[in-house]
Amino acid sequence: MGLPKLSAEEARKRRKESRRKWRMKPEAKQKKREVDKKRQTIYRALGKSEDCRKKYRPDPVKYKREMALQRERRARKRENDQIGSDRKRLRLDAESEV
Repeated sequence: MGLPKLSAEEARKRRKESRRKWRMKPEAKQKKREVDKKRQTIYRALGKSEDCRKKYRPDPVKYKREMALQRERRARKRENDQIGSDRKRLRLDAESEV
């Protein structure tokens, strides 16, 4: 029933060989050239600054939402860390009084 399962190393070798063969195909080479040319054009126009990444993000709305969520998480973490340190200080004060 089906093929026998390959070892991890054998599977890795097959994937590597498959990728190598794919890269040798003319259409893969052409696609890589096109992507490199597009990237080079963007870099040449904007330089390798942060502006390049800002302008060519796939979905700016999604990115802004992710950044807002990240800021919220960080703020919550800071708040929780502060609460934890306050509790720890109170506990240590209570222990030192005893």
